[in-house]
Amino acid sequence: MIVRSLSPLLLGLCFILSISETSASSTAIAITQNINAYIEKEINSLTQPEEKQRYQNATILVSEINPELKLKDCDGELTVSNISIPIKRVRQSAKVSCAKPTPWSVLVPLSIEPAEKDAINSANVIDRTKTLINEQLSGVVNEAANLAGYDLSISNDFLIEKELPKSCSEYIELKLKDKSLKPGKLYVDFYCHGLTHWQVHVPFILSFQQLKPFDRQQIETSVTEFINKKLLDNKEFTEQYSRTSFSIKAITDQATTCQGSLSYELQNEKLQLGRNTLLIKCSLFVDWSIALQFDVVAYQKIAVAIRPILSGEKIVPADIEFREIDALNALPQQAFAESQVVGFSAKSPIPAGQPILLKQLEAAKAIIKGDEVMLSATLLGIQVKIPGEALMDGVLGEQIRVRNKQSNKIVSGRIAGPGQVEVLL
Repeated sequence: MIVRSLSPLLLGLCFILSISETSASSTAIAITQNINAYIEKEINSLTQPEEKQRYQNATILVSEINPELKLKDCDGELTVSNISIPIKRVRQSAKVSCAKPTPWSVLVPLSIEPAEKDAINSANVIDRTKTLINEQLSGVVNEAANLAGYDLSISNDFLIEKELPKSCSEYIELKLKDKSLKPGKLYVDFYCHGLTHWQVHVPFILSFQQLKPFDRQQIETSVTEFINKKLLDNKEFTEQYSRTSFSIKAITDQATTCQGSLSYELQNEKLQLGRNTLLIKCSLFVDWSIALQFDVVAYQKIAVAIRPILSGEKIVPADIEFREIDALNALPQQAFAESQVVGFSAKSPIPAGQPILLKQLEAAKAIIKGDEVMLSATLLGIQVKIPGEALMDGVLGEQIRVRNKQSNKIVSGRIAGPGQVEVLL
C-alpha cells in the first residue's frame, strides 16, 4: 500500500502561473490527487513483481499546496510529469501543468522511499558470490570429463564480520575479476546500485578434484570420434559418396596431456575433400591450442564393362559392374548410376575392365531398318492399325520413314515404342 502524507514539506515551490481570485483550494486538492494517481499508474506498469511490490509498499510524501496561494482553475485535465520510477533519487519535484483556459505549471516537491530490497551482511555477500561462481563452474566441470568436482572456500583475508552497508536499494551486480577459472585465489566484485552505490571485493580459494588428465592416446581417440561424427552428419558426403575415410597427421608433443576440457573447431567450418585443419584447444589449468591437419578421402562407384562391348550393342545389367575410386579422381563423363548405362547402346567398342564414359553411349535403337512395325493413326476418335516396314533406324521419340504394306505408300511417323510407329494425320 502507498503511504501518503500531506505534511508541509514545501521545499521551494516554484510557480509559473497567474494569480486570480478563483477557488485555489479545489485546484490544490486536484494537483495532489493527480500526482498520487500518476505515481500509482507508474508503479502498476512495472513488469518485475519484486520491484512492483517494493514500490507498492513505498512511503510517498507529497508537499501540501500552500492554501494562501491563489491558483487558477483548470478547464482541462492536469498533466503530471518529471517523476522517475524506479527512482533515481528520493527527493523529486513533480511538474503539474494545465493547458486551458490559461496555460500554467507548478513544481511540487515530493519524496519516494521504497521498501528495503535486500538486507546485506557478510554472510549474504558470501552466499551470493558463491552462487555466481557455482553457476560458471558447473558448465566447466560438466564439459571436463577428467574433473570429479571442485572446492570453493572464502579466503582468510576476508573479514567475516566486515562492516557493510545495511541494504542495497535497487539491484546487485556480481563480476568475476578474472573470467578464466583457475585453481588458487579468485576475486569477485560485489556491487550495489541504486540510491546508494557501494562495492566490496570478495576473495575465494578455488581448487579442483581432478582425475587423471587426458593423455596423448585419449586425445587422439577424442579427435577421431569428433571427425567421424562430422563425416556422418555431413549429408553432402553421405548422399554423394559411397564411403569416406580420413587420416590424421601426428599430434605434436605440445598436446601430450590436457588437464582441463578439450574443444574442437574446424578451420573451414565444414569438411572438404583433401586437406583439412582442426583446431584443438585445452583449457582450464595450462591452456594450449594446436592446429592438427587431417586428410579426408571419399569414394565413388563408377560403371565398368566386365566383358568387351561391341559398337551398336545394347548394354544390359550383366554387362557392367561398379567399382570404387577416389572421388578426387572421378571424371564428370564417368557413369555413376545404372540408369546412365543400362538400355543404352555403345557408339564404339568398349574393352573389358574399362570405365564406361557417357560420351561412348547413345540411346538404344527402338527400331532397326527392315523391322516389321505396326503403324497406328487416329481420325475422328477412331484408331486404325496397319502393318508396315521400317525404312530406317530410329530411337524412341524419333521420326522415321515407314512403308505401308497394304498400300505400299511411304509415310513418316514417330517411334512410340519397340515396333510401334504413330502416324500423324
